[in-house]
Amino acid sequence: MGGDRAMKLTWRIASLPVGLFVGLAGCSTAAASEIAHDAATQTVVHACVNKHSGAVVVIGAHARCEHGERRLVWGRSGVAGVRGASGPAGPRGLEGEVGPGGATGAAGVTGATGAEGSPGLAGATGRTGPTGVPGVTGLVGPTGATGLTPAGPTGATGSTGPTGPPGEGSQGPGGPTGATGAAGATGAAGATGQRFAATLESGRSETGVWAGSSASQLQLPPNLIVGVISFPIPLSAGLTEGNVVFIDAEETAKSPEERGEEIPEKCGDHGTLADPTAEPAYLCVYTGVESFNDVSEKTGAMVSRKNAEFLGILNAFGPKGASPVGASVAFQVHEVRTTQEETKGWFPNIRVQGTWAVTAP
Repeated sequence: MGGDRAMKLTWRIASLPVGLFVGLAGCSTAAASEIAHDAATQTVVHACVNKHSGAVVVIGAHARCEHGERRLVWGRSGVAGVRGASGPAGPRGLEGEVGPGGATGAAGVTGATGAEGSPGLAGATGRTGPTGVPGVTGLVGPTGATGLTPAGPTGATGSTGPTGPPGEGSQGPGGPTGATGAAGATGAAGATGQRFAATLESGRSETGVWAGSSASQLQLPPNLIVGVISFPIPLSAGLTEGNVVFIDAEETAKSPEERGEEIPEKCGDHGTLADPTAEPAYLCVYTGVESFNDVSEKTGAMVSRKNAEFLGILNAFGPKGASPVGASVAFQVHEVRTTQEETKGWFPNIRVQGTWAVTAP
């Protein structure tokens, strides 16, 4: 037969073996090859059964049954059965000759689908087939129940291990600001303090600092630079010119032992810029900075040239000395320039400062 009807078996249904390949033992080499090919590439077997004679025709998957035949399809392999006993090994058959390759036939016209045939009669039991492929391993069963053996006693607690090294993590963010606490109770009233002395007690001392510097322009005659001294506690009376002492920066820098006789006699033998002293009824003025720089007439640059000098310690009311509330340390400026053109953009840099001490008579 042409097309997919490669061979036709005329077996009766009653004598058809179950093993497909056993039933094909008497077929021609070409037909057996085609059926073996179908069996290897298909999952089902296709056949045509004669409705009158019961003859079975094995056909290809796309072949059509003839008139008076019913199509029969069954699975190539069924559910794996119970493993049977191993049969004796049969003798090896003779190797057949390789047949010549047949010419490829023309593709036939696809016929209409035939009506489904009625199931055929059960065939006779075939011989025991070869050993089947081992089945898939079954799933692991559930874990068995815990045994009844009682647990052993708890072991003794081990010793504490050594402290680990400090962590290296960064400091965490600050927590939110807490709520404002309730106001505390009002404290008891303090004891009444002593009244501030109206004047400095006899033999008591007070100290302070003083400073003076040139303004950006010196315009008011007589062109003075003044450092003001103010007594926190007034004296009972003012001091005369002979009771005020000015110690310039050079003398202040010396040790008390290196100064002249007048300074230790009126200001004590241990007064310094940082710790000024004065004998009773004296005001002693110590100088730490004396800067009398001027501006060069040629270049306009600041130069170290003395452009001012100490004039005296003045009473607030005019004459030299000190008033009960303080005094002024005055310096006379020699040359005054009042325009930027004259100073090339610079003005005289005159600056003086220091400390003082006064002791009440």
